[in-house]
Amino acid sequence: MKQLTLDALASDLVCPVCKESALQCRKDPQETIHCRTCNRSFPVSAGIPNFLLHELLDETNRNELDGNHYDVSNQQAVAAATTKLDWSPAYIHSLIYAMEKVRVGIRKHVSSSCTELCSLGSGTGFELKWLCRELSFSRVYSSDISPSAVSLVPVTLEDVQLPVGLFVSEFLNVPMAKTEKRLGLVFQALHHTSDIHIALDSLLRNNFSTLVVVEPTTNWLIEFLAKFGLAKRVEYSGLNPSWLKLSEAKRIADEHQCGVNIKTWWEIPPYLSTHFDRRPMARKMLTKFMDLFSSLTNFFSFGSMSCVVFVRHNKTVK
Repeated sequence: MKQLTLDALASDLVCPVCKESALQCRKDPQETIHCRTCNRSFPVSAGIPNFLLHELLDETNRNELDGNHYDVSNQQAVAAATTKLDWSPAYIHSLIYAMEKVRVGIRKHVSSSCTELCSLGSGTGFELKWLCRELSFSRVYSSDISPSAVSLVPVTLEDVQLPVGLFVSEFLNVPMAKTEKRLGLVFQALHHTSDIHIALDSLLRNNFSTLVVVEPTTNWLIEFLAKFGLAKRVEYSGLNPSWLKLSEAKRIADEHQCGVNIKTWWEIPPYLSTHFDRRPMARKMLTKFMDLFSSLTNFFSFGSMSCVVFVRHNKTVK
């Protein structure tokens, strides 16, 4: 990959405080991205600007920062984080299944004028690498709330032949303005916020007229299972996840004059899929059953996961 320079990023991005495109790179006395309008400066580390507004981070944000820190000096940990080779085979199957939904959704419903991809909450870029191989973009941006995760994206995308812009941010203060050429993507990360629907509303209001999200999705069955600790379990970072309600997603889409396309499926949770790691035949049968079941329940938009494509009607953004 070819990492975009700070000057290029300053030209492409906007200030997350005042929302003005008045950013510039400064190198004296230290390297920063500076906003000429509100006079705010954002620190830069290893060529990656950090746009987190720490005074606005809630407890969920702070827990995510603590829970998603990578030891970049540990080569074994870096290899695991950038390749996910130590993940459950059943869960990797679910991951590829979800990414295929994204690929098809983008090809079918996203305009060819969307030539740039901005992936938010993309961690170390594992899903981004797959999508860059399957789809054509002129430029890619990758952002996450974890600075150490973003710093590993160049390792993950080493073989990707595209210019890539890297920055640190969180969902409610993304340093991007709406433009018709840019497609937003959030892949299984929006539920890491304190309120998934507030975060979704913010992205459609401030940052993207075309947006694809893949998220855990709640319904009456999920809520029933959650009462017995079989769904919506607390995650590794201590997060009590906020899952997407499709009815609320549609309401938000209507508010922002967006059309929606929804695909749903059932995912084998990681805490269950690990039990099949040493039973490949049983794992194969289970995944085939889940895929078939998902194809049937998709007709009713009923599942534990969903891929939702939002496209604004009669786009008037620049």
